[in-house]
Amino acid sequence: MTYIKYHALFVNDSKSLMNIFPPIYDDIYYHHSTIQFEPQSTDKIEIGKITKLKIIGQLTTSKVDVLLVENPKSINQYPHITLSTTPDTPPVESNSEIKNNLDKIKPINLIIDTIEGIHNGKSVITSIPTQKS
Repeated sequence: MTYIKYHALFVNDSKSLMNIFPPIYDDIYYHHSTIQFEPQSTDKIEIGKITKLKIIGQLTTSKVDVLLVENPKSINQYPHITLSTTPDTPPVESNSEIKNNLDKIKPINLIIDTIEGIHNGKSVITSIPTQKS
């Protein structure tokens, strides 16, 4: 089995998302909503599956700027897309920032296109190579 750093829904058009929600902090992400970090099984991974992802809120704190999403496959308590963070804040800290600032979330209603895939520690994989016979 290929090493999987994380399984996620990858944003199809992160540039458009960036135009709607310009970066607030220097470290910029915008690319995915994590389903699971280092999954032990590939049973539920549907590489290449196109999904409409509903954005339901935005939270900006002194460390992170995130969009909360309805990602039913995510094992995160608060599925989200990290938009940007301060240079000394790793993106994983978005989870605790959301949990500690639920009262500061601004409601949003927006649908974006995503594609399911994996990150292997080096690159994003959203399609399975076809074998030539």
